[in-house]
Amino acid sequence: MFDKMFSEEAIENFKIALEIMGKGMGGIFATIIIIMIIIMIIAKFSGGKKDKKQQ
Repeated sequence: MFDKMFSEEAIENFKIALEIMGKGMGGIFATIIIIMIIIMIIAKFSGGKKDKKQQ
């Protein structure tokens, strides 16, 4: 049972799977950063929240 689990082919497949998973997680992280930057830019140009008492 364990001889198939730790064979060269299984280890190589696991490394490939880790690489694909890492790229996916990196893409998600980059997308979150881009969305955060866009929201910060929109908030800066829109003037942020304004209270009704100040108007």
